Amino acid sequence: MLKLQIFLPAERVIVDKEEMASLINVLDSVTVEADDQSKIKDESAVPLSWQIFAIWRKTDVADGKKKFEQRLELLRPDGSSVFEVIQPLKLDTTHFNFRAITKIGAMPIGQEGILALKMYLRETGEVNQWQEMSEYFIHVIYKKKEEVKSATKKRRAKKRHR
Repeated sequence: MLKLQIFLPAERVIVDKEEMASLINVLDSVTVEADDQSKIKDESAVPLSWQIFAIWRKTDVADGKKKFEQRLELLRPDGSSVFEVIQPLKLDTTHFNFRAITKIGAMPIGQEGILALKMYLRETGEVNQWQEMSEYFIHVIYKKKEEVKSATKKRRAKKRHR
């Protein structure tokens, strides 16, 4: 079976010539300017390109000969599903670590609270059960425009005094 080593959402994942990965702006919260929260629908989203980065490790040499797939699911604070993505994992017999990068085009903001990003794994095949491997939480925070402006002014003032 494979073991999940790393599982993080970030605004951007860069892979250089030496195959080294860098994650830019790991997502742990999203702040939404909302003066009238009643106008935001549960299905609302903002266009935001982000990626989900995972590194899997083989625990057995035989894993390289098997076929696996991962399933990502994002749940709103009320538990309803935003999306589900199923991807085959590309394994080989020579490497022990494998990377999977999933691109997403929008961030759901329709409900204030905690989004749950879940990672599942199974050996490819309809009869095989999905196993939940990890979950990661992203906090959606609603703030009034005045609060956002005030926080921005304070940050700028701190930078000037350094």
